[in-house]
Amino acid sequence: MFIQWSEIFAVGVPRVDAEHRHLVGVVNAFHQLHRSEAGRDKVFPILNLLARYVEVHFQSEERLMEAGHYPHLPGHRREHDELAEQIFALAARYEAGDAEITDQVMEFLKHWLLDHILQLDKQLEPFFRERGVPEEWARDAVVP
Repeated sequence: MFIQWSEIFAVGVPRVDAEHRHLVGVVNAFHQLHRSEAGRDKVFPILNLLARYVEVHFQSEERLMEAGHYPHLPGHRREHDELAEQIFALAARYEAGDAEITDQVMEFLKHWLLDHILQLDKQLEPFFRERGVPEEWARDAVVP
């Protein structure tokens, strides 16, 4: 397994944690395809799924932060925008045949995901522990 989910990644918001687990699963599936040297016809759909789910997840997180009046939302949103732009650009370059999925790309995805969770998203934990989690996010998300 490329990324092993650990409770160290949990931010204490059930819906966000469920979405993060799903995101880890998508990255792991993408990595498995990469390692199997699957063709572009198999790799692109999972890369596209990853890009689309990143967008959905970031929007979800931002709605949580808005609902909870999280004071660091503007900076967090900028980080989301930059990361989403990188993923979408990779998907577009790959679809056009101008990019390959390499071990370096996979390591970038892994570190991007884990660094984002551990450095930014973990800041949500004490904030929502102190203030309480809005009801909509207190349950696991229904993920595709």
